[in-house]
Amino acid sequence: MKKGIILSCIIASLTLFADLYTKFLIIKNVERAESITVIPGFLNIVHVKNKGIAFGILNEEKHPLRPFLAGFSILALGVIIYLLLQNLNKLFETIIFSVILGSALGNLGERFFRGSVTDFIDMHIGKYHWPSYNLADAFLTISIGLLILKSLIRK
Repeated sequence: MKKGIILSCIIASLTLFADLYTKFLIIKNVERAESITVIPGFLNIVHVKNKGIAFGILNEEKHPLRPFLAGFSILALGVIIYLLLQNLNKLFETIIFSVILGSALGNLGERFFRGSVTDFIDMHIGKYHWPSYNLADAFLTISIGLLILKSLIRK
């Protein structure tokens, strides 16, 4: 159990650092609404402030669910910690829930201290764009996808 907690703290901290460091680089080096082409027709780096949740959901200023975001985020954080603690004896789950924890802390912390989350990855095919996102969103999506995949493989 102790090794699981140490491993979890290391993974969550590295995930949090990677997320916050990439956001810091964007804030310092990319102007708001600027777009830097990385792979033409597919990937840009942008600087967008997101007051909603992942991928720009609930980003509208007057959305009726916006006031509940902080409470929902804290509740979700509690669930993540609970699931992590329940799975410390399973390496795969410890890694996945630790990545999810670090990612959630990155976005929640930025939302709390800055009032919004910095998104900067703009994937698109031609003129059809996926909503911009950040490293924490990517880590969350991949981690949840791996959990779902593992649960399907078990059956």
